[in-house]
Amino acid sequence: MFNDVFLKVLANKFAFFLAGFSVAVWAVMIPFVKTNFNLDEVQLGLLLLCLGCGSLIAMPFCSRIACALGIKRTIYICTYNLAAMLLVIALIDNLYLTIVSLIVIGASSITLEVSANINGGLLETRYNKHIMSALHAFYSIGSFCGALLCSSLLSIGFNLQVSVIVCVVTLLICLLLLCKELLTHFKNETDNSVKTHIHIAVVFIGTLCFIMFLVEGSMLDWSAVFLHQEKNVDLDNAGYGFVAFNSCMIIGRLTGDSIVKALGRALVLLVGSLIIFIGFVIMYIGDNYILCLIGFAIVGLGASNIVPQLISYAASKPYMPINQTMSLVNSIGYLGILSGPAIIGFISQRISVGNTFILLSIFVVFVGFASFILMRKKHD
Repeated sequence: MFNDVFLKVLANKFAFFLAGFSVAVWAVMIPFVKTNFNLDEVQLGLLLLCLGCGSLIAMPFCSRIACALGIKRTIYICTYNLAAMLLVIALIDNLYLTIVSLIVIGASSITLEVSANINGGLLETRYNKHIMSALHAFYSIGSFCGALLCSSLLSIGFNLQVSVIVCVVTLLICLLLLCKELLTHFKNETDNSVKTHIHIAVVFIGTLCFIMFLVEGSMLDWSAVFLHQEKNVDLDNAGYGFVAFNSCMIIGRLTGDSIVKALGRALVLLVGSLIIFIGFVIMYIGDNYILCLIGFAIVGLGASNIVPQLISYAASKPYMPINQTMSLVNSIGYLGILSGPAIIGFISQRISVGNTFILLSIFVVFVGFASFILMRKKHD
């Protein structure tokens, strides 16, 4: 029994790993694509928008696909799509094929993530275990490994084509060896008596995820700008803000499930939001580079378990069938990633990046207290 649970959880972890790994490989490829097609910043931005367009197109259908094909088959197909499209971009010098490939990558990536979240929610319910934070940690670990492997191959002299081929082979080996125990069909595990209309509580939880994805996106897109522009940090060192944030997020997610088991979801989310607020304040008032990095690290630690536990909580409640719940929560939350750079940029133009971070921290405190009130009736 223990071995069966371990293998199923391990397979679910590596489903998240594959999603993070593949997107990170694409991120390393971006400068090469920009140079290869001689794109300016505006043209590159429009090209990157294709990724988001693919995700938006697929969002309404993610849960239906997983339900129709089964979780395991859906994740396998999505990973094959990701591998194929990465190869197309690397090996075929054609802008139109690159555009199509990015749309497919966006659609496959969000479908894979939704399916992996459905799998995790079902495992938590079936085995009464807190595992969602650890699952999401493997997305971050996958991102780190994908970027590290591809960048390392490039730095020791391999060209982009060979580097991407090695990364794709690694991706497929992980899929075929480590994802065998993913769940297949799950129709009978949802309560057929539950009405399929959209439940306001699921929309509310999705909105809380939207705010948190805004925060995570702001760390990815604006941390270096903040350090360079407002703290006078050299560009060569400005990227370490996100490194500090992401490293502590991984640590927090790897330890998060045991903390949630001990303290309960409600308290973990409330304390996490307050930790994020403290981290943003340290960044804002910090008068030296090290203090700012500590602030980024604290934000990563506080944010590490909020989204996974919101998703886990939604999956555990009979508001809607679990596949629809996961699809809706992920779709609303993912809009935070897609719209985040533009929202942060728009506000920052008027009140500065630092003040925008403080504004975000206030919204995060709202997330913490709203989550605490939502979950207060039961020790979740």
